Amino acid sequence: MLSQFSQNLMIAGFALGSVLLATEVRAFSLRDENSELFNYFNSLVNRERLAIDENSLPQIDPEALYWKESAKSLNIFFINEGAGFRNQLFFRVNSGSSQIVFDDIASPESIIPENLSKLANLQAKIDRLEAEKLALLQEKAQLNMDLDRDRISKIDDRLAGINEELSWRIPALALEKTLGNNGVGTLLLGNGRSFGAFERNSQFEFFIKANGARGGRHIFGTSIDKNSDGLQHVIAYEYYDAETHENYVLLGFEDLYGELRLTRGQNQNSDRDFNDVVFVVRGVTSNLTNAVEVYEITSTLALLSVAGLSTLKLRRRSDVR
Repeated sequence: MLSQFSQNLMIAGFALGSVLLATEVRAFSLRDENSELFNYFNSLVNRERLAIDENSLPQIDPEALYWKESAKSLNIFFINEGAGFRNQLFFRVNSGSSQIVFDDIASPESIIPENLSKLANLQAKIDRLEAEKLALLQEKAQLNMDLDRDRISKIDDRLAGINEELSWRIPALALEKTLGNNGVGTLLLGNGRSFGAFERNSQFEFFIKANGARGGRHIFGTSIDKNSDGLQHVIAYEYYDAETHENYVLLGFEDLYGELRLTRGQNQNSDRDFNDVVFVVRGVTSNLTNAVEVYEITSTLALLSVAGLSTLKLRRRSDVR
């Protein structure tokens, strides 16, 4: 049974309540607005994990994110994603109602791009199964029920397996075609949404519904005690842009249930890489007592490169086999 928290996420028409001072939701792009800053954030997302040198970017508590009073608006920007899942992103304020940010986090530009080849592969597998099924039925029609019982039994077993596989592959392909643009993710790197201003000391939670665009139910967010597996699924870093005098929080999510590499029960062989959904939030800070000045980070891409980011072998994953 879904928890009340999970059920709340499934309700359409979310309301933010009185903490939201400006209700207009506006779409725009950090890549267009400040390409250098976008490239900096995107450089932190490598092909296997979100790995950041602590001396270059301070890690913060993702459960303690507050409205920055000097900010003009809450802006949330998609940076990248390294998942086969089609995740959804939400936030809420002061434990209020949930607000959806992105309903299908999939991009043709991401480190695991969504493109037509996935649909083609799914269709090809279905075509092979149906061709094999037809051939077996034709062979069975030519056999003698008394003389070829063993062969007929083997054919029936294989037909049952094919029918079972087609029973989920065909609906999976149909669902995939409804996502994005005929299955291809439409979110572009840097895409953002603006949610207006908030009252002083407003506290924010951010969370994903893992594979939510395909009907997934697991909720993973900045509040560990609300995660369905009770584990940390978010890492957060704070960045202050000295040129624009704006504060950003970078958040990286892990979208698979369970501890590292466990496969028993509900565990999903998680790699704990925290790069499955990566975005930045402008307008929040981890420093509640100082709403104006936070960490001033002057590191550049070159400095981060010297510090070094670990690179591991990319592992694709998807619930569609």
